[in-house]
Amino acid sequence: MEYTPPDPSSMRHELANGIPVYAVEDPQFPLLTIRLLFRGGQYIEPAGKEGLTQLTARTWRTGGAGTLSPQELDEELDFLAAQLSTSISGVNGFVSLNLLSKDIDRGLELLMMVLLEPRFDAARFANARDDL
Repeated sequence: MEYTPPDPSSMRHELANGIPVYAVEDPQFPLLTIRLLFRGGQYIEPAGKEGLTQLTARTWRTGGAGTLSPQELDEELDFLAAQLSTSISGVNGFVSLNLLSKDIDRGLELLMMVLLEPRFDAARFANARDDL
């Protein structure tokens, strides 16, 4: 068996603001996956606030966003059969969206709401804190 890895430079693009983007098309499935990576994590937690990163990661996605309550956001994602997740580790984090390509417009709207207008619902925040 012989494997030749793809050339990453052929997949790399740059947005107008200089952020690199890697795009790979797979015509076998009508799915789209978007994954945003960022620097940050437990290493920047203030002393005495250990666990804040983990708590933030758990409630970022589940706490609602924009004008949508947590339940409304859950229902919209379920209706689209979309998966939107957030994770923050020791030195980096990511936000990931997976959905049918036909639903990209609404999926991107929901993704941007989670990124720019997270609600961190108090009840879900308390549940996540109790689970830690």
